Amino acid sequence: MAPPPFVASPGFSPGAARRDVPVLHRTVNGHPLIWLDNGATTQKPRPVIEALAAF
Repeated sequence: MAPPPFVASPGFSPGAARRDVPVLHRTVNGHPLIWLDNGATTQKPRPVIEALAAF
């Protein structure tokens, strides 16, 4: 039996997630930065950075 097809959560917005991660506002050679994440290099969303700074 084949696994069910992937369906994105209706509550998830890639654009909203991108706005919260400061490094993704950079461009490289005139193109938007694309970050292929892994556990060792996870970027922090702005709310996490602000919470760490406040602490």
